[in-house]
Amino acid sequence: MKNAKKTKKNIVKQKRTSNVNSKTERSVAKPKQNKRKRLFGIMLFWIIVLTISATIVYGAYYLYTAESLKVKNLKIENSNHYDPKKVKEVASIEPGKNMLLLNRGKIKKDITQKLPYIEDVKIKIGKNGILRIIIKERISKYVLNDKNTSKHIRVDKYGIILEEVPIENISIDELTLFGLILEKELNYGTKILETEYVKVQRFEQIEKVYKESKIEEKITSVRFENSKVILTLDYKIEVVAEEQKDLDYKMRFLKEILKEVSGRSGKIDITKEKPTFVEKIGK
Repeated sequence: MKNAKKTKKNIVKQKRTSNVNSKTERSVAKPKQNKRKRLFGIMLFWIIVLTISATIVYGAYYLYTAESLKVKNLKIENSNHYDPKKVKEVASIEPGKNMLLLNRGKIKKDITQKLPYIEDVKIKIGKNGILRIIIKERISKYVLNDKNTSKHIRVDKYGIILEEVPIENISIDELTLFGLILEKELNYGTKILETEYVKVQRFEQIEKVYKESKIEEKITSVRFENSKVILTLDYKIEVVAEEQKDLDYKMRFLKEILKEVSGRSGKIDITKEKPTFVEKIGK
């Protein structure tokens, strides 16, 4: 009986010892497994980094050396005022240069500064080595006569100086504005003096009301004298006007007077309280 009890105790003791040993083995194995996982993670990270780096380097090399991205020809679009050869010359883009490495800002600046009729430039990559230069042009709106030098220059609707024009080259459809003072040295592609541009805007306000009044006579020239704006209609009648509150009423009054004096030459001052027609006598 005693021997049987001792045998049971020994068995229980052995089990306990076995459990302790197995726990100790597991606790020793865990740090080793964690270390292997960390090493694997680090290796995987560097493999990914090196793969991405190699892809970027190869891609950059391909883009830099690809024949399809080298400039073979320039295509100038929407250039009506300048010969495409002139635009190419100003753009100064060397054949064989990589399109992605072009200094687009400098190219745009060179073109718009040296060619005043060009307002904006877009540069796009075409197929088969063709670089497209898409032009947005300014449109001449007025011819300005310099009061001091009698020079004639063309400007756009914003008062940007486009070019000097000989008087014999001014077409019958171009509206000439007289009595403006321009800078001694004209900077093409820049705006006229703000004080003079204000005068142009003053005329445009008067012209707007004139057109809204549906007066048939055509404005053939404009002259500025102090605050007054003098319109010449059909080369025959001068109308003295200015910005004023009752301009709508005065234009309706003018319309009625013009009907009565059709075909005659003279002057009408609508800045006066009661505008009248003063006929021109002789030449």
